[in-house]
Amino acid sequence: MSADSGTQTTPQPAESSPDDHKKFSLGEDWAATIVGLVIFTLCLVGALTPEMIP
Repeated sequence: MSADSGTQTTPQPAESSPDDHKKFSLGEDWAATIVGLVIFTLCLVGALTPEMIP
């Protein structure tokens, strides 16, 4: 095997990389948490009754 000359290339990240901080992205976990809290709040204030939940 030959020695590497030190010119390693790193792969370019994909444009839709989840770690790209230039774009706002809401994670799936956070979206589920927000939806759950909205449903919980609707139940607490009486806007969502047990008959409406399947």
